[in-house]
Amino acid sequence: MGLQDSGIRNLALAEAAADFDRRRTERGSALEEAMFNLAVQRLGDYGVYAGSRFENVLGASESRAARAAEIREALS
Repeated sequence: MGLQDSGIRNLALAEAAADFDRRRTERGSALEEAMFNLAVQRLGDYGVYAGSRFENVLGASESRAARAAEIREALS
């Protein structure tokens, strides 16, 4: 009866609950950060892929333009 009446038990329960909540928040923050880093990495990878595709298309267009210029020159 004495511990319950003195509030020590309630204080211990409150501290345990606060510790649990703090740990849960830390785990949630770590998960959010990991997911954000993964999203940033995937966007970067997609940017590299899109850039390489653009370079491939640009190279093909330059090749076709050079060929067209040769054909026009040959026809004139």
